[in-house]
Amino acid sequence: MLPSNSNDSKVESLNDVIEEVKGMSGRGDIQDNNTIVEVFNVAKRCHNMLDSQLNEFFGEKGSPPLYLTNLIYYIEREDEIKNPTWKRRKHYFFPGIDIAQMDDLNEKLKLTDLAYEDTIDEIRDRLDIEYNSELVYCSLESLPNKPAHFIAVKRDQSPRSKELEVLLVVCGTKRITDIITDLICDATVYREGFAHYGIRDSGQWIANEHSDLFEKLRVLANKKKIKLTLLGHSLGAGAASIAGIELNDNPFIDVKVVGFGCPAMMSSELSESYEDIITTVIGDNDCIPRMSMATMVNALLDITELDYTPFALRDFEETVDEMQRFLPSYVDESVKEKILKNLHVLLPDRSSFVPIIKLMKTKEWM
Repeated sequence: MLPSNSNDSKVESLNDVIEEVKGMSGRGDIQDNNTIVEVFNVAKRCHNMLDSQLNEFFGEKGSPPLYLTNLIYYIEREDEIKNPTWKRRKHYFFPGIDIAQMDDLNEKLKLTDLAYEDTIDEIRDRLDIEYNSELVYCSLESLPNKPAHFIAVKRDQSPRSKELEVLLVVCGTKRITDIITDLICDATVYREGFAHYGIRDSGQWIANEHSDLFEKLRVLANKKKIKLTLLGHSLGAGAASIAGIELNDNPFIDVKVVGFGCPAMMSSELSESYEDIITTVIGDNDCIPRMSMATMVNALLDITELDYTPFALRDFEETVDEMQRFLPSYVDESVKEKILKNLHVLLPDRSSFVPIIKLMKTKEWM
């Protein structure tokens, strides 16, 4: 190993490397700077940004009103379309994965769960017992755009390997500060596309925060490269993806990212350009990977524009049929006919309804 510490003493083993780097990394900046003032300042910025986004989409009149009736019938219509047969058709030609890949993803999913633990001791103990790994850095606190995360190094790595395996796991939405990061969802320019503002800042902050730490690990362990695996769930998956993209620029770091339930946080062209280093896993009907400002606005427009008159007339007719069955002396055929003929009075007049123009294609960036 290379003699790299201030006393010029030789690092004898990987454990010595880990201990030395742990001393260098300290507790992290988050715990020292997590002030209520900063949280409120970012929350205010988040509120202003959302107002600005909604005004951009809907103008001064604001968003269209959402009535419960519209929502109920919209859900019914979508359930009719997206039935089990529809889902099977969508998966006919979807490539499968083998058992080894599935086992690997399950292990990584368990590791992402570690980031939600409440104490550093719990994380350290589980890494030690379940994964034979040493905790190098851990921050359980978070600020907007600065998520909680930890870094670990696997013990008993081959001294002949040219790479040092390092793990970085980012916590998802757990605290109010994480919710603020989620809501800072303006589309901002990132590289050759667009990204979620809060997630982009989170990933860049993680990468900048630990670039020096990874280099110290590499030099102390006398390796040519760091083999870095980044994991995360939800917000953590998005932040890990951006951090992975940033750190992948470093020629001394080989990056692989696996995210579970990753939010819709990059434009499609941008995400496709990094598919060789980033893998995301979506759990069936999980709404988070399908949710962005654009998709939420489009859903609101779809619900508002739905003409639910045929559904409502069907329900009214079934109700009148039941009334006639239970009260035949009061609701005969002539009464039933009059009720059905005048049902239009109870329904909104959509004859002059003008559909709201959908978002431009350029707005549907993620």
